[in-house]
Formats: sequence, C-alpha cells, structure tokens
Amino acid sequence: MKIFKTSGIILSAICGLFIAAVLFMYFMSPSSAGSKIAAGKELPWHVVAAHRGASYYAPENTLPAFIIAAGLGADYIECDVQRTRDGKLVIFHDRTPGRTTDVSKVFPGREKDPLGSFKYSELLKLDAGSWFNVKNPDRARKSFEGTKICTFDEYINVAVKSINKPALMIELKHPELYPGIEKEVIDTLARFGRINNGAARPDMIQTFNRKSLGVCKELAPSIPRNFLVDEKGKEDTDWDDRGWAGLLDDAVSAEAEIGPSGHLGWPWYTGKAHDRGLLVITYTIDKDIHFRLLTFFGVDWIITNRCDRALEFYGRRPEASPEEIMKKYSL
Repeated sequence: MKIFKTSGIILSAICGLFIAAVLFMYFMSPSSAGSKIAAGKELPWHVVAAHRGASYYAPENTLPAFIIAAGLGADYIECDVQRTRDGKLVIFHDRTPGRTTDVSKVFPGREKDPLGSFKYSELLKLDAGSWFNVKNPDRARKSFEGTKICTFDEYINVAVKSINKPALMIELKHPELYPGIEKEVIDTLARFGRINNGAARPDMIQTFNRKSLGVCKELAPSIPRNFLVDEKGKEDTDWDDRGWAGLLDDAVSAEAEIGPSGHLGWPWYTGKAHDRGLLVITYTIDKDIHFRLLTFFGVDWIITNRCDRALEFYGRRPEASPEEIMKKYSL
C-alpha cells in the first residue's frame, strides 16, 4: 500500500509540473496574441499557405500543384521564383535542376549546373513531373509525366482564374544570384494589377535574404513581406551573436513579418516576435499534432504541403477534394 501511495504522489507531482509548464508556455506566448497584430496591419489571421502548391498531391511548384491548391481553397499559394539565363522568371526551388527533373538524361553533365545557367527554351525540354511518380507511387498519375517548369506569369494566372482567388506568397529564391529580380517580380505584380488593389488577402513577398527584403521595402512598401529564418547553422539563415533578437531586429527594420522553421515555433520565440509586433508565419508543417501544438504556442500562419488538412484544422472545409479538382482540370 505504501508503494502505491508513493507512486501516486510522484505521478501527481509529474502531472502538476507538466500542467504548470504548459500554462507557463501559454502565458509566455498566448495563442491569440497575433490576432490583434494581424488586424492592426489589415492582414488575415490563421492563414493557410500551400507550400509550393498542393505539393503532397502533385509535383511541387508546377501548375498541377498550384491548380489543386487553389481548388482546395488555400488562402495563399506559395512558390519559389528564379530567373533563366535569358531573363525569364520561372518557378523552381532548388539551385540546380537535378532533383526534380530529368536533366541528367536531356543535358548529361549539367544536372549540377545552376538553374540560372539554363535558357528558358532549355528548361522547357525537361520533365518536372515524373520524379514525383517515382517518389510517391501511391499518388502517381500518368498525367504528371512531362509536366513543365512554369513561368511566374503562369503561376499568377492560376490565382487570377481561380474562383477561390487565393493570394500569392512569393519566395525570392537565392536573390543574390539574380540582381534586380526584386524589381522584376514587383513590376510583374503591378502589370497584373495586384498591388494596392484592396484585397483582403494581399500578395506577400518572402525571402531568407535581408538585403533583398530591404530592396522590396524600398521598391514597393505596400506589399507585405516575410523574413524567413531557419535553425542556427542551416545554409539559408545567417544567425549572428545577436541571436533571435537580432533576427527580429532585421524583420522590424524591413517592416516584415517573421517566418521561422517549425523547429523554432516555441513560445520563447513566438512570444518575443509578438512583443515586437510581428506575425509568426511558420513553415513547413504537415501533421495535425504540429498544427495544434504550434498554434497553441502562438504561430499565426501555417505554410504546409497539406493545405487541405490545415484548412480542416482551422475549421474550414476544403472547397473540393483533390480527386474532384484533378478530374475537373484533367490533371
């Protein structure tokens, strides 16, 4: 009996400590703190952004992925913009085309060449869809074979033509490799009438590059910005001796929000971001438990490969099923 009594006391103490820790973390970063920040900036709150489109269901950063994301009802469709050697803005994530195209077959020996070393006409010869079928046989579709790398204009047109009218979340990928790309992207948005158009969900530009954020602020201060950051030591993020506070300083200086990796979604990070008046836009999280946990810790927007599940988490039913959308658009 004494053993059971002692075990009960220990268990109660552990439960008490756990509850105290959870409450402490909640008060460090209340989950509702971002709602007032969003309202003050006239931005939506609890946003779902489809990472590289609906990239769980279709090859990332391609028209099928963007069309499915728009059809599901994602608030934003996220993409990565780079530029070809002959000056065409295209949607592509990696520095090189080897992972998601058949470049090794079409241009043997060039699979590790920078994407920007290819002409647009060369990129059009690549198959940017078959790799998805190989990697994901349970989601493979014959129609993905031969999918082309799409242009920035084509990406925008998906949003323009969709009845759900998603906004655009545009990542300037490696902008240091493409001098002047900020102006080209902004000029293209202006050509489509997407700047200062009174949209409830305005388009957003994001990047890991501090200097590029500053250029965007100077060229188009009315376009919302997001400063992407990753864990210390990761390639894209330059942490210095200022730590997290320094990253927040940089975001505030650029009048941008803060976009941490999901691994940085802890309340001691999100709370300090909210204290500086910043929304927390977290990437890339796909599981319900992570949606729940990070939202509890104060994350405001979710960038995800599973935009359908994130919509459901926020209590919003997807506009259609992926199968219905693919059938409608013959994908």
